[in-house]
Amino acid sequence: MNDFEKILKDVEERLQGVELKIKKKLDSIDRVVNDKLKAHGFGWDDDDDETDANGADMNGSGGRNGDAENSGEYAQTAHTAGAEANGGVKYSDVAKKLEEIAPFMDKQTLHNLVDEFLYGELEMNMTVVLPFLDEGDISLIMKKLLKCEGETFKGLKVKDLLPFADDKDIDELFIKRAKAGHIDRDMMPFVSKNCWHEIVKDYCRDEDSTLNIDEFYPYLDDNDIQLLFKTYLKRQKKHRIK
Repeated sequence: MNDFEKILKDVEERLQGVELKIKKKLDSIDRVVNDKLKAHGFGWDDDDDETDANGADMNGSGGRNGDAENSGEYAQTAHTAGAEANGGVKYSDVAKKLEEIAPFMDKQTLHNLVDEFLYGELEMNMTVVLPFLDEGDISLIMKKLLKCEGETFKGLKVKDLLPFADDKDIDELFIKRAKAGHIDRDMMPFVSKNCWHEIVKDYCRDEDSTLNIDEFYPYLDDNDIQLLFKTYLKRQKKHRIK
């Protein structure tokens, strides 16, 4: 059994009982809300609730019978997800289950998920998983995007990782693209002062730079602004002499 099959097995096992837990929690909240409403003269009787649950509503959909249908659909989806290893379902169905189970995965399982996403055939909406990843896995994804020159990888964009990424990884990607003349505006609020300083120094050394430095002014500190001021004066003087 390979890592991906282990992930699928883990997903199927963890999904068992999740729906029931959610339903019990919602029922508990429902009762609390009803009690509070009754204290103010509102709310509903348990008998009415029972009738609604077992009978049909005005649109013809049946309370708990409707829930049973949904449960049947849920069970069928879970069943088909478990058959993915045998090629029995669409890959997107499994991806959806992985997105839903991500909050319940441990550190190692999440790492396996990231590994399959970066180097395997797994395609999913990774943005929903990012809040649960540790710095190491976020860094792996950033490095992958760095190799892709910061372009989209399987639907994942640099801006999706910015709230979770390490400053060094952000700086490395931003400065690489800036030196190539590309300004990634989504990254600008996350770039460190040291990175801005390096960019300003490179710009001042290269008079032929095509970088639009004007866009950076709001993010530069006093020292960098002074450096640019001195550079502009020197260049003006140099051209006057010629």
